[in-house]
Amino acid sequence: MPVWPPSREVLRASRKFNVIMDLDQIATRMVNSPRPLTTILSHTNVSQSFEGFILKREGSDCTRHVLLPDRVDPLNLPPDLGHFRWLKQSYVPTLQQLGEWRMILVDCKPLYVIHTAPGNREQEWVFLHRDAGLSLAEMSLLMREPYVFDDIMDPVGGTLAERRLADLELESFVTAALSQLVCIEEEFLGTSSSLRLMARVDVSVMHGPNGQLGYFINEVERGVGIGLFSTGNPRWTLRLADEFACMFSRWMTDTCITMGRLVDPEM
Repeated sequence: MPVWPPSREVLRASRKFNVIMDLDQIATRMVNSPRPLTTILSHTNVSQSFEGFILKREGSDCTRHVLLPDRVDPLNLPPDLGHFRWLKQSYVPTLQQLGEWRMILVDCKPLYVIHTAPGNREQEWVFLHRDAGLSLAEMSLLMREPYVFDDIMDPVGGTLAERRLADLELESFVTAALSQLVCIEEEFLGTSSSLRLMARVDVSVMHGPNGQLGYFINEVERGVGIGLFSTGNPRWTLRLADEFACMFSRWMTDTCITMGRLVDPEM
């Protein structure tokens, strides 16, 4: 029985460190973007420092099982859960200050972008459809002075050409990185990755070692969790459903032909 996404792919991706290492490799070799430092948490190294680091657990989403620097107790580290490990990752302040752009892609092509940011209350999130953004150069200039959230994530002004160039900058970064991730996964799995059909790529910005601002991918979501941040708006949800239905129907046909359960209609 065909399953989408394939169970072997989902199990590998649930061990978040695997995907993080893939994204680190892509950032270094292909897209030249900054990345937070991530290691598997050691429960035996008593001399390790947690200053400027968060803890996050594999097999978890939506900021659950994430400990910010002020909540990490070196004397009472959380235990791993089964084969899901706790990871130690350098803290990225802009994730808390600005949130993330969550780009939905179908057939590896951007469909729409939803911006999410922490609200004023604990576990509260603000959702905003991205109509037009700023380029990295524009954001860098604004962030040199005191700024508010809307200055970066919900900008006003600028020409249509400037806003479109900014959007293309984000889109080209995401599609290039996703394309490389798909290739890495398919080489490992020996079969097609579900990310080819549909994916959600969560992106934010951070300063690299040279102080330059760059995009970085915080998360790649596959399967039923992709539409999580689209449920508040029927327009987003229905558009995603229609686009995905076309691709999924094709995938089912190709899969059944490969398994010998269906005759190719073109033969």
